[in-house]
Amino acid sequence: MRFPNKELATTVDDIRVAPAVDPAAFPAIQKDAWYWTAGASDPEPAVRWALNYDDGYTNYRKLTTGYVRCVR
Repeated sequence: MRFPNKELATTVDDIRVAPAVDPAAFPAIQKDAWYWTAGASDPEPAVRWALNYDDGYTNYRKLTTGYVRCVR
């Protein structure tokens, strides 16, 4: 298992909001939290690409707290 990169965005369902993911496929999703990926920002290694399942928003954020969803 590994941390995903930007491929995590493929789990977002564009027709859903709060959460922006199919709850049947991901029943334990934290909708108002950041999910981190392995994708670091080159100039700032502590900054990671992250996704918020409340609305599917993605952005680079400073790594402090959050969740991860591992992939195979």
